[in-house]
Amino acid sequence: MSYKIVVVEDDPHLLTGIADIFEMCDYSVSTFISSKTFVETFIEKGASTEESGLLPDVFLLDIMMPHYTGYELANMLRGHDLYEDIPIVFCTAKGEKDDVARGLQIAEGYVTKPFEAEELVTTIEETIQEHQWRNEDES
Repeated sequence: MSYKIVVVEDDPHLLTGIADIFEMCDYSVSTFISSKTFVETFIEKGASTEESGLLPDVFLLDIMMPHYTGYELANMLRGHDLYEDIPIVFCTAKGEKDDVARGLQIAEGYVTKPFEAEELVTTIEETIQEHQWRNEDES
């Protein structure tokens, strides 16, 4: 199955690498190097995102970024009607126990940098599948 993933990461090389990983796994990938552009596209223009078929299966967010942190983006997504139920995974260098605990209060998944491609893909796929199962159980 081909999933849609939105990646927000301010490191251009890492963003390209992550996009390549998921494209090789047959994902549809939308990337944002700027958290500000992401907010303009997804938060401020949410209706057009839904109409254009850009509604993702998962958001993959860095935490430490200029303009908006990943925490701020996650809170915006949780407060938006279109995105409140879409799973979020953080991908960050913040690997301390307290950082992970804080991240998992907002997001469904957490991957620390540096990471192995297999670890990242597995975390994303498990997060999407768990979300789908939970939705099936609620139906």
